[in-house]
Amino acid sequence: LYRDVADLGDDRFVELSFESLTRDPLEQLERIYASLNIPGFREARPGFEAHLDSVAHYKKNEHVLTNETVTKVDRHWGELVRRWAYPPPA
Repeated sequence: LYRDVADLGDDRFVELSFESLTRDPLEQLERIYASLNIPGFREARPGFEAHLDSVAHYKKNEHVLTNETVTKVDRHWGELVRRWAYPPPA
């Protein structure tokens, strides 16, 4: 992933964590719009707010991962999991 985006400027690639997006979705969306120089956040905000209101009571799924799945995740994504300081899957 990082090799693919290494030549992109800050206005072409935004990195954010799942936790920051779920904790402050409007703030993160505004940051994405600003970072990528996308116009129209103010106009789009009511639609984002309406969607967020509609999913406000959504409960995330809980998963129990097998050892085989944990190994596959580590093999394919372990570098990024460690870079982003996510705990290993349990």
